[in-house]
Amino acid sequence: MERKTNLEVLRIISMVMIIAHHYALHSGFDFLSNITINQVIVHILTLFGKVGVALFILISGYFYDKSNFTVKKFISLILKVWIYSALGIILGIIVNDNRINPISIIRSIMPVITRTLLVC
Repeated sequence: MERKTNLEVLRIISMVMIIAHHYALHSGFDFLSNITINQVIVHILTLFGKVGVALFILISGYFYDKSNFTVKKFISLILKVWIYSALGIILGIIVNDNRINPISIIRSIMPVITRTLLVC
């Protein structure tokens, strides 16, 4: 498959938008007080994240549609998801995250199905 530079750039932009969303979401701003310019900027950054996720999914779907699906690729994807999930659990245990418990560990075995992500 030939490289599509414009889509690669758009994917990078969407990743930056997602990072801005996470920065704004975990910034610790108090949204209950009077509205300030900082709060408006943070709200705009959170909207960027939602647009970024939608763009990233659309671009990934485009590339997925253009690629050949094989069982080997699917198994590779599942193994990668499990590895990152296990790394998230290990990282959570190392930093003594209070969200780590036996139920969360069991749910993290299939993070896509259970919508479990502990490193977020």
